[in-house]
Amino acid sequence: MDEVESKSLGCWRPSPGSVYPMLSYLEEKGYVRGKAEGASRRYHLEAKGKEFIESRKKSFGSEPSWAGRVHLFLPPWLDLGVGQDGLLRAFRRQSVQLFQLRHLTRAGEAPKELEEKATEIIESASKELESLLSKYKEGQSKAE
Repeated sequence: MDEVESKSLGCWRPSPGSVYPMLSYLEEKGYVRGKAEGASRRYHLEAKGKEFIESRKKSFGSEPSWAGRVHLFLPPWLDLGVGQDGLLRAFRRQSVQLFQLRHLTRAGEAPKELEEKATEIIESASKELESLLSKYKEGQSKAE
């Protein structure tokens, strides 16, 4: 868990309740292999897992180095259909940007105003999306 927190630049510290089910899932899929070592269990990356990581690195190779790493450690629910759907790709890109902003402001590497401005932008975008959905729903109810 410490390693994930470190590699995600402090953006995500998973709990045991999220790590162990994920490790079981990854083991079932053949990405990792677990081996008991005393009272602990150590996991090692299998060839399939290495191939997956390499393919993900290539797909994010043109982004800054932090983004090339962070996406590997974001919660799995943020990896919904990336690469197949423009809306979800935009959501994923925004999520990575928000995690970076949060890390920079919490680490004291950026002013608090940066976080406040980002919050304003998100709130504005949320209002625009709400308006878009509202207009769509109004159009749907008139069509019925």
